[in-house]
Amino acid sequence: MTQSDTFSLRGLESFFVGGENVMLDLTPTGDVALAMGSAARPLAQAGNYEIGQMYVQGFLGAPAEGTTPILMWHGGGMTGVTWESTPDGRPGWLELALRDGFDVYVSDAVERGRSSSPPDAITGMDAVFRPKELSWEVFRMGPDEGFSMDTGERVAYPGQRFPMQAFDTFCKQFVARWPELVPRVKSAYREYLARFEDCIVMVHSQGGGMSIDTTLACPGRVKALVLVEPSGAPESEDVSANKDIPHLVIWGDYFDQSPRWQEYRGEVERYLSAITALGGRVDVIDLPAQGIPGNSHFPMMDDNSADVWAMVSDWIRRL
Repeated sequence: MTQSDTFSLRGLESFFVGGENVMLDLTPTGDVALAMGSAARPLAQAGNYEIGQMYVQGFLGAPAEGTTPILMWHGGGMTGVTWESTPDGRPGWLELALRDGFDVYVSDAVERGRSSSPPDAITGMDAVFRPKELSWEVFRMGPDEGFSMDTGERVAYPGQRFPMQAFDTFCKQFVARWPELVPRVKSAYREYLARFEDCIVMVHSQGGGMSIDTTLACPGRVKALVLVEPSGAPESEDVSANKDIPHLVIWGDYFDQSPRWQEYRGEVERYLSAITALGGRVDVIDLPAQGIPGNSHFPMMDDNSADVWAMVSDWIRRL
């Protein structure tokens, strides 16, 4: 398939899904100056708040009667930036999808990015953060002992395709997360999916389990499910609601170096086996098995990201 080097949009849109009003009886702060040059004043914060909302931005790149829209969902501790430009400045999968003539919707899950941090997080919920050291290991950049704050001393896995010169820039994308809010995250995703009669859901990492949970709860709306390095799947005895959804799974490299990821992948494989046992379609792009070694947990950011996207796009076109 020949891809255009440019794209045009017939429109942009944005909206929030989910959310509910809560009353928080917060203790007033001391005097605070909120405007530049202004006097400090008492700040009363007790009152009503919206929490549990999710922000979505739509990029309308298809003709008015165009292709099925793609909904891009990010992973844990990340935002929709995952799908935008790569850390070293190349076009991300959002732009590549627009070049291919798709409508694309990119979301920031509940508590992330433009969805805003939850007010009730300051009433006792503990935020979870991911330091660079943990990211190096979890994202399969290199061996644990290969990380150093001295960039010249970092040792990545041999053949690593992630743009290592931009690793620190990549880490600027990380945001806090509140595991206790998972029920609210699930609720918002279900409301989000309910806005579409027909769509393709493309997810990364933690978004894999979220998408499976959502599609099981909202049958009949998803034309295809693209799982990019999914990190798990819900424990469900009955996955029959998803048996008619074509699944595409993309795996990177270095699983033999990560017991954590061997466990995660095993959970996903059990779900996929259940789908195939029901007669469902599961296609797999195992990059190293196809002679393409070196991909990290972020194929949409690696140095061959455009090539991997082309495989995904072609699969979608053939549906």
